[in-house]
Amino acid sequence: MSAALVGVALGVGGLIVYGLFAWERIVHRRRELDPGSSWGASAQARAARPDTTPDTPLGFGANTAWLAVRTQNGNALVQQLALRTVLPANWRAGLKDTVERGVFVSPPIDGWVFAVGRDLIAPEGNEEAFVTELLQRLSRTFGHAQWFCSDAQDDRHGWALAFDGKLQRGYAFVGEHGHVWWAGEPTAAEQQAQCFVDDPRDQSDDEVKWWPDLAIVRSLAAAWGLDPLSLAQRAVAPGTGWVGRFGSA
Repeated sequence: MSAALVGVALGVGGLIVYGLFAWERIVHRRRELDPGSSWGASAQARAARPDTTPDTPLGFGANTAWLAVRTQNGNALVQQLALRTVLPANWRAGLKDTVERGVFVSPPIDGWVFAVGRDLIAPEGNEEAFVTELLQRLSRTFGHAQWFCSDAQDDRHGWALAFDGKLQRGYAFVGEHGHVWWAGEPTAAEQQAQCFVDDPRDQSDDEVKWWPDLAIVRSLAAAWGLDPLSLAQRAVAPGTGWVGRFGSA
């Protein structure tokens, strides 16, 4: 090879090396300036893993749905729910990650394990099928399973109870549609809370003169097991649960 060609080859090689070095500098600088951009996607993904430092329970219940299951084995509930993209998470991280989507499965607390998150809000118009299938399946495994929903954003509230694979009670209310699901007879807890008793202050012509709210859902959860909004007041050892995605959500 002539000296001229060797010189050209060395020059091209030097330009390639310099170009790669300069590109590396650009990418590194963009990640420093904007770690949330695609330039820093890998670093952001690593940082997105939830906190797993054991912590004590936090209250929940507003604008979400949850399951209460009689078990000491939270991992077994994770498997029964067939959650996807499951990661360990403490109470604070798990509840924060499920504000808009997802499910947090709690560590055991006084004989109960909770699964909470907006993925567990029944699809509108499909409340009966969604909740019935879910609770019957869980109660066949764990014996006792409950579902609650209180979503003030869309004015949706409901509760359900199943034992040994059989639904005992189910109810759901959806805004202007009123009582959209009714299965079984009202429980003693519902009667004590004066559910379905017309409000004498309502002088309208509306057919429905009673409607549930978060306070009603909380009272039923407490009567059937534990009020989730009061969990922070219980003396419980710190623990860690799991966070993941349910169904096709």
